[in-house]
Parts: sequence; structure tokens; C-alpha cells
Amino acid sequence: MRIMMNSTQVSYFTLATYFDTGVFKYLYFLIILSLYVFIVCANLLLIVVICMNRSLHEPMYLFLCSLFVNELYGSTGLFPFLLVQILSDIHTVSAPFCLLQMFCVYTYGSLCGNIINIVYCDNYSIMKLACYETRATVLTYMC
Repeated sequence: MRIMMNSTQVSYFTLATYFDTGVFKYLYFLIILSLYVFIVCANLLLIVVICMNRSLHEPMYLFLCSLFVNELYGSTGLFPFLLVQILSDIHTVSAPFCLLQMFCVYTYGSLCGNIINIVYCDNYSIMKLACYETRATVLTYMC
């Protein structure tokens, strides 16, 4: 008995949303880079202040500290990739890096849970964990 497997090997994805911004790409790059540097510096400063000042070791400040760490994680999952894409003339991403970014984005927003109620990982289950409205996705899969 011979089993035929239907599989497609994708090594990269093309991001069609990006468009040629011409000479403005350097301006956009500098704006986004400045925003990212500000986010990193501000969150690190706040984390260090809370960690170093013993009087701020209260539940509310520790909660705020966890939010600052979460912000660092989420922005680091998005901004470096965005900066590379702004400067790039060919807007492609390798499949493993795309999956890594998808993992970062989903885990960034998963204050909601980490238990999958089925025996395999799928997009629908991950989106449910990430507190994402899944009705639109189900309709997309059905069409």
C-alpha cells in the first residue's frame, strides 16, 4: 500500500502590504527607530527604578513592572522586523522567522491563557488563547 502525501514546502512569504516609499523610507525608518528606542529606554528605566527602590516593591508596582516587561517583549517582537522591512526593497520573510514572529505576537497578548483543549496546535486554538475574536477567522476558513 502506497501513501501519497500532499505537502508544500514554503521557504519564504511575500508581504504584499508594503509599498515603495521612495526616498521617504529613510524618514519612516528614523521615525520608527526613534519610537522603538524610546519604548525600550522608557520601559527599562521604569523597570530599573521599580527594582532598585525597595519602597516600590508592592503588588501594584510589581504589576506595573510586569506590564513594562510585557511591552518590551511585544515591541521587540514587532519593531526590529518592521525596521528591516522598511529598508528592504524585497519584502519577504523566511518561514521560520514568520513563525517566530507569530509566536511572539500571540504570546505577547496571552494574559488570557495557555491551555489548548485539543491534541494538536492550530491557528484557531492559538487565537483563542490570545484573546482574539475568532468568529471572523472561522468564517474565513469556511469560505
